[in-house]
Amino acid sequence: MSATVDTLAARVDAGLDPLRDDPEGRFRRREEFYARWGGAGPSRGPGYGASELAFMRWEIDRGLLNATSHPTRPGSPYWRATNAAIARDSELAALAREHGVALPGARWARWTEYLARPSPRRWYRAHTTSLVRAMAAHADDGARESPEERRFINAALYRVLDAEVFVMGGGLGLLGRVLADPRLPAVRVATSAAWLYPRVYPLPAGANPGGGTWRRVERFARRFIEDRAAVDELVRLYLAPLAEHTAGVEALRVMFSDGAALYPCVNSENLRSRTVSGS
Repeated sequence: MSATVDTLAARVDAGLDPLRDDPEGRFRRREEFYARWGGAGPSRGPGYGASELAFMRWEIDRGLLNATSHPTRPGSPYWRATNAAIARDSELAALAREHGVALPGARWARWTEYLARPSPRRWYRAHTTSLVRAMAAHADDGARESPEERRFINAALYRVLDAEVFVMGGGLGLLGRVLADPRLPAVRVATSAAWLYPRVYPLPAGANPGGGTWRRVERFARRFIEDRAAVDELVRLYLAPLAEHTAGVEALRVMFSDGAALYPCVNSENLRSRTVSGS
């Protein structure tokens, strides 16, 4: 990166680094970001940031963003790292836009596109590009999570991808686009359901949040409601790059289609041996 980009990155890091062990501070900073860049205008709420903030509130309440040295509820290195990556990518893109600096790389290009013309689809592309790249970069942290947590991490990723398919018009038509709009309260409603999004960390042995009937509903939606062309586009866009670090492309296609594998997978050969029941 050029010296100018390095300078901007240092400015972003100087603002974010002191908040690493301050979950509420992280949250306030994201509120401030979306107050300006949420596409809703001054004093009109977080706009496209509503879903991210709702999910982040769930992360905070569950203790995921706590310091890893917290005396009673240590946080998760994996969840802390992926949350931080989304904030850093978006803030660097915004600062570069303000200074007229071009950033190299797809992760920032997606945020640049969103900042220039906010829309549901552009927000998903920016947010999920940062998320998946962070998942790849921090696969070692993911591997240290329990099997129950890795199963849940997969389920959470699939739900983000499902929502983007709906925003693309690849499932339920207009209804799907409305339900998945990141400005609306769908994520807040979903994360308020303890049976779907757990309240404790780490998960107890044998826990399977969102399993049973709901898991079957999700798998039905992927196979019979969603447009396969839209699904395949997201597999190419997000999961193929992730595969470079965790598993083969075809293995990840199976992961997305069945929602049954554990993240991260060491390689495609042992994927099947590490899958868990989707029922």
